[in-house]
Amino acid sequence: MAIPKSWTDVFAYSGTPCGTPLFPSGLTFLKNAPTIDIVIMVIGYLTMHFTFVSLFLNMRTMGSKFWLGATVLISSTFSFLLALATVDYLGVPINMVLLSEGLPFLVVTVGFEKPFLLTKAVLLGKSSSLSRPTKDNVNDAVREKGPRIVRDYLVEIAVLALGAASGVRGLRQFCFLAAWILGWDCVLLFTFYTAILSIKLEVHKIRVSRWY
Repeated sequence: MAIPKSWTDVFAYSGTPCGTPLFPSGLTFLKNAPTIDIVIMVIGYLTMHFTFVSLFLNMRTMGSKFWLGATVLISSTFSFLLALATVDYLGVPINMVLLSEGLPFLVVTVGFEKPFLLTKAVLLGKSSSLSRPTKDNVNDAVREKGPRIVRDYLVEIAVLALGAASGVRGLRQFCFLAAWILGWDCVLLFTFYTAILSIKLEVHKIRVSRWY
């Protein structure tokens, strides 16, 4: 049986009869892959999980032990799924193995600074006055931090667009998908996640009012 020489070969050729799982070939490739490649992938995934932990620790400083961090991850998952659907609709093929290699580094590079920045502005910023309607608090926070957040998204999408315009096939596909992920992430940040922040702020006001 031929030994796969790249991650693409693992999906393109399993070396087994039709209908047989691809895991044997994947394991064969791992055994024959350069050690440095495996080390880089392990570091990438470990760093990605550290980014997740950092997200929850940051949200704890906002008074949320679990749900705000979980909501950010749910929003990011929706962004990923919507981007996959968009890219599939546009007819651009995506190699899922290459995606699995690059996704951890995308998560680490982009991070969760933007949701945390918006969360801090809504819950702890100048606009979070308990005497004002929640809607006005959230609107003021979005006006204050929204332009900066959108600017950061546009810069990151522009960089990825340059990669998508390159002639490197794997890089072009990954950057095209990553740009759509960030685009949908921006949309969901100011719709889905902002709605969750509104609920969180309203609950906070109710709890505070009970002390007075």
